[in-house]
Amino acid sequence: MGTLRWGRLRRSRATPADPAVEVTMSGALDAVLARMREHLAPLERAGDPARYFLATYLRTTQAVAAALDDGAFEDPAWVEWWDAVFADLYLDALDA
Repeated sequence: MGTLRWGRLRRSRATPADPAVEVTMSGALDAVLARMREHLAPLERAGDPARYFLATYLRTTQAVAAALDDGAFEDPAWVEWWDAVFADLYLDALDA
């Protein structure tokens, strides 16, 4: 499972309803959620304090995914992109 990269996910300046919007996010949040869970388990076993923020971030990302499924956003493609990219940035930093 690779990390999301800015260039691959960059969107055009088209409107959200425009088919020219370039978003390749199929399953991106599912992948990020899986990656978060993979990181959380060893942190919990080790009693690492970083587990608290990651657990909170995981719950927040799950809530965003549920809201996306419910159609709660005007621009769901952008919200999914934003959420997945920033979560991946955090996980990359956690790996460093």
